[in-house]
Parts: sequence; structure tokens; C-alpha cells
Amino acid sequence: MSSTLYIAYNDLERAEEVVELAKKIDPGHALYDWDQANIAMKKSNFTKAISYYGAAAKKVDLPFFNTHLGWSYYYNGQYKEALTFLHKAYEHSPLPGRINVSALSNTYYKMGEHDKANRYLQELLVRQANGEYNLNLSIADIYLERNEIQKSLNYLEKGLEQKDFAFAVYISMSPIFTELENEPRFQKILGIIQSPGIQEK
Repeated sequence: MSSTLYIAYNDLERAEEVVELAKKIDPGHALYDWDQANIAMKKSNFTKAISYYGAAAKKVDLPFFNTHLGWSYYYNGQYKEALTFLHKAYEHSPLPGRINVSALSNTYYKMGEHDKANRYLQELLVRQANGEYNLNLSIADIYLERNEIQKSLNYLEKGLEQKDFAFAVYISMSPIFTELENEPRFQKILGIIQSPGIQEK
């Protein structure tokens, strides 16, 4: 099982065990660094996450790794650095990833450039209206950054209902969602994704 799935279940001890096993088997693999960074994000250790995501991007210069590197810079409050890697990923993707687009929106919002922030929000909304799946969590992320809590929760519930790809992993790993931990609707979502098998009942 991938360490990210243990992160989704909030079992960091097992996640770290899997990472250590991966390190012994294939220490040069970029996904080892990515897994390490994901655990650091879960712990809100953004400096360490930057280091590990950066190592992954150095080994394999792909939009996926550059997106996560920019994402970690965003959470560390280093917005100019975040934009460097987020735009690099965006410009080299035929269809920019949802995390990339939401991170761009949130970074510009933090910088007070709301027109640019809205441009990226609208991009995701249009893509979803045109039939693209798996965007609910990223749209919820943007609305939560803007303190539009009920809109954010609406999209999170939709993402759970539609079984969006990697929903459990990113809702558990993204630090912003800790802001909802006192919301009953959010606690219900966590109860479902952290209880294996409950959705099949």
C-alpha cells in the first residue's frame, strides 16, 4: 500500500514505515522523495516538504513534481517562489492539473491579485461545467482560502459523493482543510473516508 493511503487514514506511523521500506528498496526513485514530502505536508513541516518535493523535481522535471513543489512554497508563505514552479508546471501541461490551478488561484489571492486568482477559479469551474471529473476538492480548496466555508463544504460533499480520484489523500494532506475540523459536515466526511468499507454499506 502506498504511504499516501496511510496518510488518508491518518496513520502517519504506517506511512513512515512504508517510506522507509521504499528507501531501502529504491532510494533513488523520485516517488520516495514525493512520499517523504507528503508526510511533511501532513505534519505542516513545509520547509522539509519543499526540500523533498524539490529533490523529486530535480530527479524528474515533470509538471506533477513542480506543481507539488510550488504548492509547498505556497503553504510556506513564499509566494513568488510558488509562482515560479506553479507556472512552470502550468505552461508545460497540455491540461494543467487541478492542484496546480487551485494553488495558482490561492497564491494570487494571498498576494492580493484577485483578478488573477479569479481567472484560475473560473478555469476550474468551466472545466467542470464542460464535464471534467475530479475537480471538486480543488474548487473547495479555493473557496476555503476565500473563507467561503459553506461553498467549500458543498464541493467537498460533492467530491465524496462522486468518488473523486485521490479525494481522501488530498483532503487529509492539504493543511488548509484543518480549518474545517470543527465543522460537523467536515467531520462526517472524515468519518467516511477514514473508515474503510463504510461507503460500500
